[in-house]
Amino acid sequence: MTSILNWKIDEVMLNNDRSGKLMETFVFQELAAQVDLESKYSLYQYRDRDNIIKNKKPFTGIVLYSGDRTIKYSDNLLAVPTASLWTE
Repeated sequence: MTSILNWKIDEVMLNNDRSGKLMETFVFQELAAQVDLESKYSLYQYRDRDNIIKNKKPFTGIVLYSGDRTIKYSDNLLAVPTASLWTE
């Protein structure tokens, strides 16, 4: 992706928008590969600047972030460290 966009490493490291987009794309692709192995799961990506989620069906939400601990916001919403995708 960086090559196609002609982004240099210094530009990515110093630009939160670019590094965030790279991380988001990488994590989404990794999760998509895992979901393809188990047909009982669905993968959705959600982004809203107003942080409003409107959904008529029950769901479990997981927000991946760069922290180091899992935070439970409600019975069906967790913030989970991205690194936990590759650790036990």
